[in-house]
Amino acid sequence: MKFVAIILLSILSLAWGEISNSIDTTTEGIKYTDKVIKQMSNTADLNHSFPILIDKYINLNDATYIVGGDNVKRYLVEIPGSINGRSGVFEYIIGFDGWCNHRFFKELK
Repeated sequence: MKFVAIILLSILSLAWGEISNSIDTTTEGIKYTDKVIKQMSNTADLNHSFPILIDKYINLNDATYIVGGDNVKRYLVEIPGSINGRSGVFEYIIGFDGWCNHRFFKELK
């Protein structure tokens, strides 16, 4: 029983470390720009600071492509979901270099 408790505590500790340090780490090779990190840190803005666990569902194989105003092609990832009863999509724009410069929950009305 003590062995199981130690394993459980180790797993919880690892999970908490991943969540508490998540803004400073990458998710499956994705890196966040300073702009996105600042927006993720603003807990008053849930459209930008939604839980980082959502980012685990990013699949670039399902992405479409967009071309920005700078004429650079990037991935557009949209993950259907909801926040506090509001339906929408978690939207990401990620460069081919792995940098995410847009992370936003877009409510569908």
